[in-house]
Amino acid sequence: MTVTWLVRRSQGAVAYVVSLHVPFLYSLNAMVVVPFALLISATAARDARGDGTAVSGRSWVWLGEVSFAFYLIHQILLSVAQERFGYREPDSLVEAVGVAVLIAAASLLLSWLLYTTVERPVVRAWARRARAARNAQTAQSLPAQRDGNERPVTVSTS
Repeated sequence: MTVTWLVRRSQGAVAYVVSLHVPFLYSLNAMVVVPFALLISATAARDARGDGTAVSGRSWVWLGEVSFAFYLIHQILLSVAQERFGYREPDSLVEAVGVAVLIAAASLLLSWLLYTTVERPVVRAWARRARAARNAQTAQSLPAQRDGNERPVTVSTS
């Protein structure tokens, strides 16, 4: 275990601890956002090189695919649950964790459903349309194919 490895692994934790001891608005920006932006960019660069990362496994990739749908769904589900059951403080930690896990699981299930039935088909349709337009543009820019009976035109400079 090298010092570099330790620094890379603890960067987020250090940023969080430091953010607890600086003014609130400063902690939201410089103390948390900057280190996490560096961490995300370093991870993306490593992934682009083909090196394995902690988030390159199949389950992490799947979570990344459904994350936008999760972002869209979770607040709606929280609002519906609050409207339906009313807001109240949980009686125990077990109840609070149970409700959070239940809402997260329902959000994840609905996110997967939204991703597979809406997002993925739309992205594929747009990709097909873009590919067809690109192929048509390429076909127009290529010179006409010769049928073999034509002779190339030559210009003499005599």
